[in-house]
Formats: sequence, structure tokens, C-alpha cells
Amino acid sequence: SDSDTMEMPHPLYMAVEAYGTAAAHRMDRNFQAALQWEAIGRALIMETFGATARQTQDPEFVEGYLQEITGA
Repeated sequence: SDSDTMEMPHPLYMAVEAYGTAAAHRMDRNFQAALQWEAIGRALIMETFGATARQTQDPEFVEGYLQEITGA
């Protein structure tokens, strides 16, 4: 975006809320809760952009079980 304002509902508004909550917990010196909220924010960002562990792994290719018999 070319501006600092965020129009609602933005796809990442929940991640912004999670990081804001983490910052508030950090100011209160509740670091365990801050880490948990940061993890929630990261998960929301990964979910929004479709970056899951399964999608980032190298693909594995398996030959068909009938390929040897039919020669296809």
C-alpha cells in the first residue's frame, strides 16, 4: 500500500491486532504472553499468504505403480 492508513476489513487486520497485543504485553514485561501473540500474528500472516510447511517442502515424485506393466 502507498499509505500508512489501513482500510478495514483488511486481510491482515487480525495479524495487526495480534502484534499490537504483543507490543502491549511487552510493555507490561509479560514476555511469555508477548511471544504467544507474536506467534499468533506470524501464523495469521502465513495463513493469509498460503505459506504452510507442506507448501514450502520440496515436492516428491513417485512413479505410477502400473507404469512398469503398461509401459506408459
